[in-house]
Amino acid sequence: MSESGARNVNTSLDPFEEYGNCGGSEMGNFGSKATAILYALQNAGKPVTLKGVLAVKLLSCKTFTGGGGSYIVPCPSGSPYTYCVGNDNDGLGHDILLGVLTRNERTNPSAKYSGCTGGGAPQSKLALYQAAGGDPRMINGIVTLQCGAATGPSVKPRQVTCPWNSPFKYCVQTSNDGRGNAVVLGAIGANGAGDPYALYGNCTSRGEGQPGFRAKADILTDVGISLDRVRTIDIVGCNNPSSGGGAPPLAVVECSTLGVFGLQAIYYDQCVYGLDAKHNRLTVGINN
Repeated sequence: MSESGARNVNTSLDPFEEYGNCGGSEMGNFGSKATAILYALQNAGKPVTLKGVLAVKLLSCKTFTGGGGSYIVPCPSGSPYTYCVGNDNDGLGHDILLGVLTRNERTNPSAKYSGCTGGGAPQSKLALYQAAGGDPRMINGIVTLQCGAATGPSVKPRQVTCPWNSPFKYCVQTSNDGRGNAVVLGAIGANGAGDPYALYGNCTSRGEGQPGFRAKADILTDVGISLDRVRTIDIVGCNNPSSGGGAPPLAVVECSTLGVFGLQAIYYDQCVYGLDAKHNRLTVGINN
C-alpha cells in the first residue's frame, strides 16, 4: 500500500479517521472510512450504524480499478476481522479494502481466551493482559491469536511485538500461563479518551467499590441510552462513592445543572451521574 504523506492517517485504526493520498496517483484526495462502511451496510440491507465498531484497518489502497460502490466483501484468509468492506472506485481515485473489528465474544476483553488445543483451562484475556503490565483503560478489545499446549514451565506473560500489518496495538505472550496453555493475545487500542468501547474501572481506593473493568458503553446501557448514534463517551470523573458526600444511583442528568461537571458541561449533549454497577461514583459526558 502506497501511503506517501498520509502515512499516520492511513495506519490509524480509528473508525472515524480519514484515508487517502495513496494508490500511486498521489492526488491528495481523502475519504472517510466510516462513510464507506455505512454505505456497504446499506447495500447489504443491514442496519446503517457504526454501533459496536472497535477498529477499522485500511488493508489496501491503490488506484481505482472499477465503477465504484461500497460492499461487504470476503476478508483475507486467517485475518481477525468481523467483516471487510471494498470499494473499487471511491470517487477519489482509490480502490480500497477495509477490515472491520466489532464488539463481540471474540473481541470481548473480559472473556476467556479461546481455541486452546492443549487441554489447559483458559482464563480471562484481560487478566493475562494485565499480568503483562497492560493498562485496561488503553484498550477496547482483546483477541486470542494463539492458544495451545504449554511449551515450558509457568512464566509471567510479557508484551511482544504485534504481527506486521495487524490491527493490534499491544500483544501479549506466555509459553505457560500457569494452567498449561501457551497463549498469544492481540489487544485493540482505544481510539482516544472518547472511545465509547474503551474500558474503565478500579476507580475506588477505600474498598467501597468492586474491582474490575467494563466498557464505557455499558454505562449507557445501564441507563437506557441507545448506542446507535453515540460518537464519544468521556469519563469526566470516576472515584469513591463517598467523595463529595455520596452519590445517587446512576441516571441521566442535565449537564448544565450538575455542578460536578463544572465548565466542561458545555461540551456534551447528554450526561450521566451516579453509582455504577461496581459502586464507582461516575460523571460521564456523551456526544452524539
